[in-house]
Amino acid sequence: MKNILLLLLLASSFSYAQATIGNGDGIKTDAQAGLVFREVPIEGTPFIDNIYKKGETIINGKVQGTALMRYNAFNDYVEILNENSQPRRLLRRANIIPVFGGNTYEILRYKEAGKVRLAYFNSLNTGNTILYFRPKKKFIQAEKPDHGYDDYDPPTYRDVSSYYIKHGDLAAEVVKLSKRSLLRALSDKSNELNAFIQDKKLNLKNKEDAIMLIEYYNSLQTSKMLKKKASS
Repeated sequence: MKNILLLLLLASSFSYAQATIGNGDGIKTDAQAGLVFREVPIEGTPFIDNIYKKGETIINGKVQGTALMRYNAFNDYVEILNENSQPRRLLRRANIIPVFGGNTYEILRYKEAGKVRLAYFNSLNTGNTILYFRPKKKFIQAEKPDHGYDDYDPPTYRDVSSYYIKHGDLAAEVVKLSKRSLLRALSDKSNELNAFIQDKKLNLKNKEDAIMLIEYYNSLQTSKMLKKKASS
């Protein structure tokens, strides 16, 4: 009889734990005993900006319509509100380009861990060589405290955005906003670029200065091509 009673108590405790885990919209974390659960609010947001911005959708180079939009940087998709104010995901296609919030979202090939993948990027300049910004967020799980009396570190959406350089039709490659990283990516004109950096006193940790360097690099490439055509 005692064994049956113990089994019933264990079963009810397990059922209660299951019910508690399944409720609510937040993240559930176990307390030190392992049988008590509580809800922990998530810090941050998966979106670059929670507020929808009016934008337009360009398909095959032509504006096809306008809508309210925002970008989910955790799941890598553009969310739009349809005519009934219901959120919908925009199709992820290279020929479908949403423009909103002052940014153009392009689907590009990029290299990561030896593989070529696809994701949304924001272009920061024009020309054959382009600096791109990849808006990205990562979800960090709640962490247990070292001691039972401490609070949990809450789960968080952390910004892990990065920069990439793309040459012509090649896949984009990650680059840091630093002199060493940028000159490595533009190594065929390193002498000219070094002189330009010193002359203009560029701080390449600054996005605007990095863009200025790449625009100068494009001008050198264009000049080289024109000279080659003139001599042929």
